Amino acid sequence: MTQNDKELLLMDLCARLPYGVVCAGITYELDDDGENYISVKVKNTLTEIHNYKLETAYVRLGLISTCKLETVKPYLRLMSSMTEEEDKEWQIYKNNIAESCDERLGERIYELHDWFNSHHFDYRGLIEKGLAIEAPKDMYNIKKK
Repeated sequence: MTQNDKELLLMDLCARLPYGVVCAGITYELDDDGENYISVKVKNTLTEIHNYKLETAYVRLGLISTCKLETVKPYLRLMSSMTEEEDKEWQIYKNNIAESCDERLGERIYELHDWFNSHHFDYRGLIEKGLAIEAPKDMYNIKKK
């Protein structure tokens, strides 16, 4: 994972933290004998991000699984998975931004990013870059019309 990829992933995960994004990651636990650490794949909701320095950043999935940033991949939705209702909302955001030429433009762009994050859309192309996983259809209980 490149430094740019780490920065992009950390930025994205920080923005998604309030919205209950599910991630896959690798944590290290002691084996049954308590002698050796073994890697364990985990999948759970992102709950915390610690130590924002890229070299040492780690995230917590669920209550106890701690993973290094570079082992974590969020489950995100493709833009093409929008429901009809979501598409209507998206069109309103696009129109509002297109018509904005005042001091509210920045605010409207932030509102759109929050909307993307709350609906778990991959608007940064993380899936294509191998930094995220396409979410299964019903992972976030989104109903298509």
